[in-house]
Formats: sequence, structure tokens, C-alpha cells
Amino acid sequence: MKRRWALLLAVGSVVGVLAVIAVIGGVSRVPRVCPAIGYAYTGPVELVFSSAPASVAACFGEGCVPEPVAQNDERKWLVPQSAP
Repeated sequence: MKRRWALLLAVGSVVGVLAVIAVIGGVSRVPRVCPAIGYAYTGPVELVFSSAPASVAACFGEGCVPEPVAQNDERKWLVPQSAP
């Protein structure tokens, strides 16, 4: 009989500990997944060419006329994402 009570006590303890872990884990405010948040990049787009282009132009909006883009002081082609 003592072995039976010891076994029941051990099983009950394990079930109790697992229940406490489940309850604490269920009410935890820490998110368990990565939220689906996207961040838009609004800075200028850098264009990289394998060979130096003769000229670069960008067009903004529908029915627009391409505007020339000049290199900056660092010799990079930066195109803004909206009309200058």
C-alpha cells in the first residue's frame, strides 16, 4: 500500500507542476510569435551599375516625363522615392 500511495503522490505532483506551468505560460504577456510588422523604407534608392552609365533618369507618377538624376558627392546614384 505504501508504494501505491508514493506512486500516486509522485504522479499527482508531476501533474500539478505541469498544470502550474501551463497556467503561467497561458497568461504570460510575452508574445510567442513574431508580429507581422513591416517597415517601409522612405529614403533614396541607391542605383549600382556594373559599368558607368551615360545618364540616369527617374520617372515619378503616371504619365510623367523622366527627370535626370545626378551623382552625389560620393559618386553614388541616389533616386528619391517621391518627386523632388
